[in-house]
Amino acid sequence: MADLQTRIIRVARQVFEAPDIEITGDTAIVDDLKIDSVDVNEFHYQLELEFDLRLPDSVPASFNKIKDIEKYIEKKLK
Repeated sequence: MADLQTRIIRVARQVFEAPDIEITGDTAIVDDLKIDSVDVNEFHYQLELEFDLRLPDSVPASFNKIKDIEKYIEKKLK
């Protein structure tokens, strides 16, 4: 199974149509990837599908970087 961060980055690349942009744990979701609220909502939804979990609607707003998402999902999957 791919590690958690790799899976999150794969989802981000698909949702944001950014196959060539470098995305790491320190990538700022809105500032570095230049996405809007519609993209954030789609990312949120795709993460739910990828990890088979429910993310509260307030959660995406608290994600600043990819590593923030990773920490949150890691806690939820335990």
